Amino acid sequence: MVCMTTTTRNRIQNTTTTDTHSRRHTHFAIDPKPVTRHMDFKEHYADTSSSVANAVRLNDLKLLRKLIRDGQCVDVMDNRGWRPLHQASILKEKNNHQLVDELLKHEDTDPNWRSHEGETALLLTCRHNTDHNAYKTVEILLKHKADPNISDNEDETPLLAATRAGNASCVQLLVKHKSVDVNRPDCGGWTALHESATRGHFLMTQTLLQCGAKLDAKDECGMTPIFTAAQHGRVDCLKILVEEAMRQHVECLLDEGANDGASPVMIAAQQGFTDCIDFLIKSGANPNSYANDGVNAIHLAAECGHHKTLELLLQKMDVKEMESQLRPDLPELKLRNPLHLAITSDWLKCVKVMLRSGFAVDSVDYIFEQKFSLSMPPPKYITPLSLAVSLN
Repeated sequence: MVCMTTTTRNRIQNTTTTDTHSRRHTHFAIDPKPVTRHMDFKEHYADTSSSVANAVRLNDLKLLRKLIRDGQCVDVMDNRGWRPLHQASILKEKNNHQLVDELLKHEDTDPNWRSHEGETALLLTCRHNTDHNAYKTVEILLKHKADPNISDNEDETPLLAATRAGNASCVQLLVKHKSVDVNRPDCGGWTALHESATRGHFLMTQTLLQCGAKLDAKDECGMTPIFTAAQHGRVDCLKILVEEAMRQHVECLLDEGANDGASPVMIAAQQGFTDCIDFLIKSGANPNSYANDGVNAIHLAAECGHHKTLELLLQKMDVKEMESQLRPDLPELKLRNPLHLAITSDWLKCVKVMLRSGFAVDSVDYIFEQKFSLSMPPPKYITPLSLAVSLN
């Protein structure tokens, strides 16, 4: 999973290009000169397929049976390292499970063959198929001892792939398998519970929790499933995650921040998910926490223009106490006045909300564009009114 930022707007805009499975893309410069074709493990080259694989691609069960009877090999790889079993597993036709079953009857077929990308037929089925036909294929593969814990080269498991594909029936089938590891993360520390919470799959989240999915699992950015549910506004999933946290007496996870110190309340404030914030606060989350750079939920809501979120947060906070903690004389702490942030970002409704809540119109803030050193004259400050005038 690509590491997303959690607090500042600047970081959020610095995203990494990913594919449909949330994996990084590497971009290469195109050489205009003719080049020799190299093996591509994503693209299929037709001239590398065997006759058995071609029969599978044509969804021709009769031809497949004939070729097998005639002694054609079922284990020939194409340029991707795919065998005919891999190809059969991704077909979307209604009878693709019959092709899979036919291949698995052959003594030379290994249900756990891996491609050059490390993909098994089970993983490919979970990744590419989302209908009832996928359920039948997964059922057949598991019956023939396909291992549900074999991951690809980026540590994606069949369970994680099925969760990403939104395939609830396959998730149900996989978690019933006695050996499946529901907490196995991918290379970025991302688990199936992270994924279901992020996508708002309520039933999957419920199923995973019942099967022992860990609430305190963290990805490479330090995000928990509760954090990701709040980040994406998945309030229904957030509710069952928080309820489970309380049942397990780990309420501390409601305030568990990412690596930059941002809490679930803060990330929800940045995105404007007021319903998530309201539920978190009512459940005991602290709305007054600060990230590592001195930013809190009020700063984020003000900068991003979420006036409804601001109204809710300001009902839970003491404005005068907050203003007393601002230190315009210490700019390195980045303790900006949130009223100034709203003005700078031109969020009029946010400015009105904050003024009604008691923010002082004559409060000062440091002008950060200035250079600061002990040898220079005292720094200049600016009030909300003078800032608004300067911005016209």
